[in-house]
Amino acid sequence: MKQICRRRKTAFVLCMILLWGAFGVQAQEEPDDVMQKAQSYLMVQIQEEEYSSNADWNWFALARSGSELVPEAHMQRMGTYLKETISARGHLTYATDYARMALVAGALGYDARDVMGVDLIGELSKSDLVEKQGLNGYIYTLLALDSKDYSLPEDALWTADKLVEKICAMQKEKGYFVFVDSFGADVDLTAAAVTALAPYREQEAAKTVVEKAINWLAEMQLETAGYAGMGAENSMSTAQVLTALCAVEIDPTQDARFIKQGRTIVDYLTDSTAPEGGFRYLMTDTEANEMATEQVLYALSALERQQNGKARLFDLRDVQQKYGEGAAPVHGQIIDLDAASDWARDAILQAVEQGIVKGYADGSFAPQKPITRAEFLSLLVRILAYQPEAEQVESSVLYLDVTESDWFYEELKNAAAGGLITPNTQDKFRPNDPLTREEMAVFLSRTGLFESAESVVLMDDADISAWAKIGVYTVYQAGIMQGDGGYFDPLGTVTREMVAVVGMRLHQ
Repeated sequence: MKQICRRRKTAFVLCMILLWGAFGVQAQEEPDDVMQKAQSYLMVQIQEEEYSSNADWNWFALARSGSELVPEAHMQRMGTYLKETISARGHLTYATDYARMALVAGALGYDARDVMGVDLIGELSKSDLVEKQGLNGYIYTLLALDSKDYSLPEDALWTADKLVEKICAMQKEKGYFVFVDSFGADVDLTAAAVTALAPYREQEAAKTVVEKAINWLAEMQLETAGYAGMGAENSMSTAQVLTALCAVEIDPTQDARFIKQGRTIVDYLTDSTAPEGGFRYLMTDTEANEMATEQVLYALSALERQQNGKARLFDLRDVQQKYGEGAAPVHGQIIDLDAASDWARDAILQAVEQGIVKGYADGSFAPQKPITRAEFLSLLVRILAYQPEAEQVESSVLYLDVTESDWFYEELKNAAAGGLITPNTQDKFRPNDPLTREEMAVFLSRTGLFESAESVVLMDDADISAWAKIGVYTVYQAGIMQGDGGYFDPLGTVTREMVAVVGMRLHQ
């Protein structure tokens, strides 16, 4: 989603309509085949020698459509550009530059808070460039800040709530958005606003805005099933609408509002495929357009994600972080593996490689470091991709010492909804206390993955707390947690290496 830099003359519209029949009768390829060819086309285009914003979006489209990438060279160029630009003028040119880089970094498995020492999220959240850029600044800043569970600095100027309010206030009466009033209604910006507001569409103000924008977009669809922007019907404007609809869980291949004469947006976009594998900007073009290809590719990826229940296109929480702060070290490069117990080393390597647990930025794992109650429960929820079937907890208060601002709040809320923990507003959860082995056993036993065991012979059975006995017996009998010489050590502290071992046993 980028502001289209070039303008096409209105005369192209007439040419396109006259030639529509010739293009429309072509045999249509399957979307999966079209996407694969577009990936191949973009891979050729990104053999850049220096950093460019267009290459950023190519990498984003490739990453979100499932291509296997080796992005180190591009990220090195991005980092160098960041350092040189900030050193020269103190900041980047636009807020959208920070936002774009943060989205690309996140999509490629990097930590956007540390791209060669630059905290893109922190800089963006405090930048006065956001307001100077207006609607584009608000939209892209919201997309970037929402893309992962980033903590904002205390002096942040921009929060999600503030950005949502700004975007909603800029909608015109009929439902569309404009770049500037003199340009008139803008399909691309209206679609972009819907995409950014999608996570907030259940909130009263945003819900009304999104509904009006969707209705307007339905009215603006042409009989060809495509959309016009900048004076001409084109694939990029159409792709932006597809991305927006998928963000709000509308499948335009099934929704009658977006089907014209039996044709869908997907039909239009696949018809725009060029012989070399990319996508044309106009139907009258004879060659693929790089910018159109990246946008159509990620729009089709958004549809595939929506149809298969995957994370939204700009929700990067499904991306395993591979580089930067908190990322997993590469196999064989855990610098303190010797500090791990013999029985844990292989499990640590496997768990780190598979993203079940993470190491630290310096390549260490700290195998003997205790893990807290909140850290383990959050990890357990993620390992199991936990989607509780029970009714969600209605109260926002779980315990006296847990608030909605805590980084682990959502995981604890999911755990509570599924019965892993029992909220008690008069009690404390002690999230930062070291986890004991019997506590871990109880949490694991409540997952419902194992048959309950009434008794197991343990040498230190008398040391197990009464409330924990069934949990300990259950996981011990299942082989998920084991002791040493018949001893379970129920009050012993759980370490990171123990969690790696248990994580691998759960994963098998």
